[in-house]
Amino acid sequence: MKTTKFVLFVMLMILTMLGCATQSASINSYVDTSIRTEDIETIAFLPIRGARLLTTQTRAINNMLITGFASQNPHIEIITPDKTTTMLGEADLAGKYSEFLESYFLSGVPNIAILREIGDSLDIDAILQGEILDIFQRDGVYGGAKGLTTLTISYSIWSTSEGNLVWEATSQASKGTMTTMESAPAIYDVVLMAHEKILGSLPKLGE
Repeated sequence: MKTTKFVLFVMLMILTMLGCATQSASINSYVDTSIRTEDIETIAFLPIRGARLLTTQTRAINNMLITGFASQNPHIEIITPDKTTTMLGEADLAGKYSEFLESYFLSGVPNIAILREIGDSLDIDAILQGEILDIFQRDGVYGGAKGLTTLTISYSIWSTSEGNLVWEATSQASKGTMTTMESAPAIYDVVLMAHEKILGSLPKLGE
């Protein structure tokens, strides 16, 4: 009888620790319909910011975005993140672009003067920038909480001539482990979940 109770107790403990892995991702997007997007012929992509990823993973994310955007906008010339970074450096505008980003992410208001200067110097019509935010990871605790990773990805496109926000999309994603004995899911796995939502909301410009 004691043996049976012990077995039942062990089974109950296992069932408590086991369960289904949970995951979810949401998307919110915005398009400014008042901007003449038909004037956008060239767009410069910048490397995604805040990425606690391997270099190969960051490049994979950038390449997926380029491919997705190109399929939606085959008539727009895309300047790759590496080339854009080089161009900013050669034009001595890397510092001003960093200043622009810090100001924008704090205030939500783009600095029109800096955007126009970059647009004129690099001969581009728009800039696309992404950022990974609010990364949270928790390893599973035996008999307690399961492992969890959550994060947010935000992408923005600014017109360098109008100085306005053309498009923005934000995706929040989370993934939990199946048991309380596992480490937090890899950041890259959750980034891919959020990124899939971003890819599904890419705008059609210049039409």
